[in-house]
Amino acid sequence: MKNNLKKKNLKHYLPILLLPLLLLASCSKEDIPLPQPKPIEPPVVVIKKSDTLYSQSYLNQKSGIFFIWHYNIQLTSARKILNNDEKGDYGAGQSYSDVNGDGFVDILTSYSNDAIGYKGIRWYINKGDNKNFYSDTTYINGNTFGSTAHKVLKTDINKDGKADFVILGVDERVVGNYNGNFNVLLSTTTNKFQYITIPNPNKYWFHNGATGDLNGDGNVDVVAGTFVWYGDGSGNFTKSNIELNKYTSAILVYEILDIDKDGKDDIIIGGNDVYGNTTIIFNNGTFINSKTIQFKKQTEFLFCIDFEFIDLDSDGDLDIVELRADKDQIQTKLFAYIKTGDGYSLDPAYFNDSLDGGSVYGQYDKYGWSTFKVDDVDGDKILDIVAENFHDSQPNGYKKVGGNWVKFSFN
Repeated sequence: MKNNLKKKNLKHYLPILLLPLLLLASCSKEDIPLPQPKPIEPPVVVIKKSDTLYSQSYLNQKSGIFFIWHYNIQLTSARKILNNDEKGDYGAGQSYSDVNGDGFVDILTSYSNDAIGYKGIRWYINKGDNKNFYSDTTYINGNTFGSTAHKVLKTDINKDGKADFVILGVDERVVGNYNGNFNVLLSTTTNKFQYITIPNPNKYWFHNGATGDLNGDGNVDVVAGTFVWYGDGSGNFTKSNIELNKYTSAILVYEILDIDKDGKDDIIIGGNDVYGNTTIIFNNGTFINSKTIQFKKQTEFLFCIDFEFIDLDSDGDLDIVELRADKDQIQTKLFAYIKTGDGYSLDPAYFNDSLDGGSVYGQYDKYGWSTFKVDDVDGDKILDIVAENFHDSQPNGYKKVGGNWVKFSFN
């Protein structure tokens, strides 16, 4: 009985099972599609997207590597690192990004050489060891001649997830030169940056600056030349009527960060304490009659030349570390301002041995630090403090050991 059922079922389904074979047999060779080879596409190196990019340039500065930069040609380690046989100067400002997508961080800065009449912006490409680099101008679509990099700000202007750069500079070797350069490197769909020059008819001195979203429209804005410059999201910036000189004078350094954690970017500025003092300007939407915090003026180390934000006392709040130079701008020292309630208080217990320059560490230690950063430069997952500019001696930073900040030599 079971065998008969199997035969009936097989007889019933046999035409269905044979149908694909009958259809295939009815096709000619021309009807059967043949596999086509994939077209060979030329390799294209594109600028790799960053895992995280913020509008605030301050949050994008960590690279995991650092270099010691000098103007002094005889002592410069930058010239040796960057494999440049020509004598010349490197910009005080630099930024780091993997421009060719090979997994290694490259350097963006300026190079000038009076002997050959050259001054411009260059990429220095990492050879794969974070120690040896070669210069390359092919990633920039435009003529950068005449520009210097006193400050390079990494951000994402056109919101494509790839790094863009604001380059601020002035050739300080030219006495009385206040015609600074405000330039933008805007990422494109290829491996080229579009080079944009922001007009400067009033000859503002672009010594320093920072980026962030100051009016809440989602576009990157810039503080530089004592003004707020509003961006349109495509690489153009327009000077606003917000003049920061009304808060403090002789501004040398700027930063943008949401200090009070209210969702709006605030501005911190510092400079010459003879004419003003370090000031935090809280963003009230218009920066008209904004709340401010002004630090106590220094009498010996008059010039604020850089600052960083770090939780020094591990209480969850960002404290402020200032780098200040003396009245002769030869020696420098770090000062720590600890967040206490709604304000900041100077704590001399931190970095009281940070004096540098003035030949404190020997004949080559002529000048102190000029800029520094907070980053994990030795890969131990603990933030370090390291000098990057014009430092010609050891030690060149601070490391947290056993809960205490101690002087350290980063190689």
